[in-house]
Amino acid sequence: MITSSDEQLHRLRIAGKKLRSLLEFFNSLFIQTEMKILIKRLKKLQDNLGDYHDLAVHQEMLEEFKEQLITKGSGEKETILTLGILIKKLNEKQKLLKQDFIETFHVFSAPEIQNIFHDFFYDSTLQE
Repeated sequence: MITSSDEQLHRLRIAGKKLRSLLEFFNSLFIQTEMKILIKRLKKLQDNLGDYHDLAVHQEMLEEFKEQLITKGSGEKETILTLGILIKKLNEKQKLLKQDFIETFHVFSAPEIQNIFHDFFYDSTLQE
């Protein structure tokens, strides 16, 4: 079970987006086959986190709408119940994506990927 908060996962998504932009910008400076692997794995991680974040935003918006209907007394009972069911379904999907994140991150952080990052960005001349 992953215990990271929605906000932590969103910050990770943003950091991944920045990293991917840099990798794509400097793509031509590196071995293409290995760079494609990095970008592909990072994209999959971003897609997972993006879908997760979108579900969180949708739930929040629907919850606010539901509360407005309740507060104003303008919502029919069936509509309010339907919104509650929809929010619950989105939350269930979000939980599944959070579990998928574990595997996706595991693949992204595999030794093969770590070695590519190391080979690309580690400067042994900085070591004493």
